[in-house]
Amino acid sequence: MRVLSLLLEGGSVNHAAGRLNIAQSTVQTHMKRILEKTGTHRQAELVKIFYEVTIPWPGRPPATPERFAPWQAVWAQGAGDEAEGRTGT
Repeated sequence: MRVLSLLLEGGSVNHAAGRLNIAQSTVQTHMKRILEKTGTHRQAELVKIFYEVTIPWPGRPPATPERFAPWQAVWAQGAGDEAEGRTGT
């Protein structure tokens, strides 16, 4: 979840790696897994969908359960990582 948070703030892979004191390749691996879980292919698409799902916007229909489901897997995994002392996703 930390990698995702830093990237959603506009940080780069290099920035996230430096802030988390992990290798760039580790950040890239975390991003690959997040993209797979959410069914997205690019960081920009991931950010767009994240905001569509989490922030209400006048005139935009609410996110459908199908669109929201992949995020539940990402959040659940992140909670498990932090509970077990792992960081990064």
